[in-house]
Amino acid sequence: MTGWTEVANQAQVELERFGLPATVMRAEEDFSVASPGVQILVCSARPFGVVLNWEPPIAGTPEFTKVVLDGAVNSPLLTYVAKGRIAMLDASAAILNSAGFITMKDYANGDGSTYDYRVLFAPKVSIIER
Repeated sequence: MTGWTEVANQAQVELERFGLPATVMRAEEDFSVASPGVQILVCSARPFGVVLNWEPPIAGTPEFTKVVLDGAVNSPLLTYVAKGRIAMLDASAAILNSAGFITMKDYANGDGSTYDYRVLFAPKVSIIER
């Protein structure tokens, strides 16, 4: 876990340096108190390792909560948030990869409908020091 936490902390520094808000969390923590932005999850159980998540500010609004609680799966708001989440996770992984991190977009389930955005390794030397 120490190694994963170290990778997560380095990823947080890099994402914040690039202007994205980022928080390191243990995957077992309560996500309802998470800050908007990139959540860098340290997972001691499946999917193991360091995984990125995106918490959009809109997710905390009464309008979004109502759509979720109503189960409106075809809601344009849910589609907007889902597509935006994927775009932000792709961008976050690309930023880290450009800084020398090794990242991987991994299937989270067998049907290929969801992905885990993994951070496998941090660079030995920061992009600033190269």
